[in-house]
Amino acid sequence: MKPIYIAGSYGVLHEAGGRHGVVICGSLGDENLNIYRSQVFLAERLAQAGFPALRISYHGTGDSAGGDDEADRFRAWIDGIIAAVAWFRSACGLDTVSLCGVRIGAALAARAASELDNVESLVLLAPVTSGRRFLREQILTARTVAEIWQSDSPIDDGRWFEAYGLRLDRSTRDALDGLDIAKLRLAGRRILMLEQRDAAGSDRLCDKLRAQGSEVTRVPCDRLDTMLRDSHEAEAPHEAFAAIVTWLGDGGGRARVTGEWCGPVTDRLDFPALEEMPVRLGPAESLAGVLALPKLLHGDAPVVLIPSTGANPRTGNSRGSVTLARWLAEQGIASLRMDGHGNGDAAIATGEHGQPYSKQGNRDVSFGVDFLAARFRGPIVVLGMCSGAYHAFQAALTDTRIAGLMLVNLQKLVWQGTESLSVVQRTTFRTTGFYLRSIKNPDVWKRLLQGRVNIGGISRALAGRALRHLAAAADPAIKAVSGETNIGMVRRQFAELSQRSVGILYVLSGNDPGLDEISEYFGARGWRLRRASNVNFHTIRGADHTLSAHWARARLQHMMAGYLRQRFGVVIHADPAEVHKADRGLRQLVPATRVKQQAGSVIDSAPTAA
Repeated sequence: MKPIYIAGSYGVLHEAGGRHGVVICGSLGDENLNIYRSQVFLAERLAQAGFPALRISYHGTGDSAGGDDEADRFRAWIDGIIAAVAWFRSACGLDTVSLCGVRIGAALAARAASELDNVESLVLLAPVTSGRRFLREQILTARTVAEIWQSDSPIDDGRWFEAYGLRLDRSTRDALDGLDIAKLRLAGRRILMLEQRDAAGSDRLCDKLRAQGSEVTRVPCDRLDTMLRDSHEAEAPHEAFAAIVTWLGDGGGRARVTGEWCGPVTDRLDFPALEEMPVRLGPAESLAGVLALPKLLHGDAPVVLIPSTGANPRTGNSRGSVTLARWLAEQGIASLRMDGHGNGDAAIATGEHGQPYSKQGNRDVSFGVDFLAARFRGPIVVLGMCSGAYHAFQAALTDTRIAGLMLVNLQKLVWQGTESLSVVQRTTFRTTGFYLRSIKNPDVWKRLLQGRVNIGGISRALAGRALRHLAAAADPAIKAVSGETNIGMVRRQFAELSQRSVGILYVLSGNDPGLDEISEYFGARGWRLRRASNVNFHTIRGADHTLSAHWARARLQHMMAGYLRQRFGVVIHADPAEVHKADRGLRQLVPATRVKQQAGSVIDSAPTAA
């Protein structure tokens, strides 16, 4: 895997000897996090068969240049695909280039192909054939997530559309809404469409493409939906990958004539105040990361490590890790966002998906610390969300090089080795406060009378929490009889970090299950922890678990600025305009006592990001 930038778009080249290359175009928003690792395996499968493969991220997505605050991004996405095809053909001496689009990437690839004369074949993998349908899917998911977490952020305020990790200005949203493969001219192309076997057919689309003179092959596949699962349990559909290789035919032999690399292409991304560069680290350089390096380093300021959340790639939910890393670099603070074993661009041998809440995750954090300690003299701070926060905390207990922690929505302080993350996700009940507020909601009573609320499960969960609170209060007596408990262990661990002067920023969303978790170890809403001299404790009311709303991420940025100033004496600034918007958003939030019924939503349990 060879990372490069083509006209500002991040790409990874999987080299092979053939002269027929394949450009892989992924999805958008947080959906692309789930399918990212499958795309790595697809590219490797193609390369092994002799087809050079190039994976690209669109402008303003992933590790590419640009941000979600830019207008008219749709055209930049199409231009990025076109630039990738031109570079690929010239740089690798290719005779033929095919486009392979995944989900909404299939429609984007088809749009690019309609503007190119030198793309002869097109692979549509689990395609979403229109932007309108894709946007509707994102809206449904965003509404369900908002209900689960009682967040109150508008999906479309007339200027910005923001749903499930996807933030678009009005012009980009409208352009995506108008994208439809059935409206494109793809005459003369070979087209392979791979759909889930039990999915609704695309007969009319295929008929229209054939009427244009395209050769269309439809292949029903099992288990295409497995790559769309949450990233920690997603599985690559290898049967579909084999079908793609077979359909493409001969890989072009092993003799390759390499041409001159055409521009603009580079191994780093240049900004006015910083530059970013892909790096390899860990055992045999099997792990991947992106180093954000300020052009003017802020003296002895800390350097920040951002490990993966769950099995997600290093960009993070809603691209949060990228935007935070670039903001830190603009303030003179270097950072490394990294993929652990089985995540993102880590070597294929490390697995198909990551292992959140595992000892391997703890070791991966230490590999990141090794990398930074060898290159920077400043103190090392680890910023983690959910399972990333868990691994950051666990690594800090044994690695004295970690001088600070920024822990966001840490849900589990102790992980039982026998626990299954999938089971925990399906059975994690919401906060006690949620259920108390829901008593006032008529819709909840209606669903209760209809038998659609798991009242038994909720009652048992609340009773269990009450018992654990009592156990926490009686922990000294219990310890005297039976030895150290989990409660005593966690309190001791935090005390040891305090003795080492490890400053901790502890941030929880206002309805996150982490609030009950911290209460079980440190009293109601973690009051004992809040009193610790080394802890800055904050909640973000109205935010969901992954801080998917732009205002919530701006609020976190403001908290990070205060923490770094207080703990390390580094004067940095969050964007005043964004902080004002965040504060205004908080003031405007209505206590989330309304629960709107949405398709596929539940009241008795909440999914948990890894």
